[in-house]
Amino acid sequence: MAALEARRNPPRADLELALGRAYQAAGTPQAAAAAREAFVSGLNEILLVGAIIAFAGAILGFVLVRQRDFVASGGAHAAG
Repeated sequence: MAALEARRNPPRADLELALGRAYQAAGTPQAAAAAREAFVSGLNEILLVGAIIAFAGAILGFVLVRQRDFVASGGAHAAG
């Protein structure tokens, strides 16, 4: 039954459907608001941690590459 509902509903409605089921299970609007708040808070933390890791990787990549590992570009060296 759930697979049939998922096929009929567009992807955007999946979250609303899940929150609607949480609302029906708890029976209060406060529970649905708490579920929404928990989802947004968790997503915020995951994205923040990912951004910090990406920034740290960029800094470490910049610092750890030795100057002599860079290849000079230009016409000084003729291929041959």
